[in-house]
Amino acid sequence: MAWLRGQPDAGLRWGEIRALRVRRLDLLRARLEVAENVPDGCDESETVTPKSHKRRVVPLPRFLIDALAQQVAGRRPDELVCANGAGGLLDNSNFRRNVFDPAVRAMGVGPFTPHNLRDTAASLAVSVGANVKAIQRMLGHASAAHNTRRLQWPVHRRPGPGRRAPQRRCARRSGG
Repeated sequence: MAWLRGQPDAGLRWGEIRALRVRRLDLLRARLEVAENVPDGCDESETVTPKSHKRRVVPLPRFLIDALAQQVAGRRPDELVCANGAGGLLDNSNFRRNVFDPAVRAMGVGPFTPHNLRDTAASLAVSVGANVKAIQRMLGHASAAHNTRRLQWPVHRRPGPGRRAPQRRCARRSGG
């Protein structure tokens, strides 16, 4: 599935990936429009706006364009970009069990979740000089403050399952 290779650059939410339609891809300009969201556990009739309630345009990495073009070749504009074997919505549990978790184990980088790829997208954008407001727009955050909170630690050291946040150290030295 091509999006899995591009997700660390695009930073889409799971529901946005589930809802992404071929008509939302602009492969010539290397971007996609995020306009719908189908939260896990919902069906297509429960499609809603993205979490921020705003559409946004997300740049796509050039290396992903050919793979996406091949993936959607012959599909109608209203078809899903990332569909299950029957052409319907992806199910998070099935996708994690059958695709994502085995790939994570094979790479030896676990524990890792699809949402961690959003954090990776933000970190990669910072590493190439993107400003916080640009990252905010890319990820669809209402506030740039959310980005700065998430970027306090490198992705591989960020608190997650079984890990605790580092204790804050007082900036003032004691004694004297």
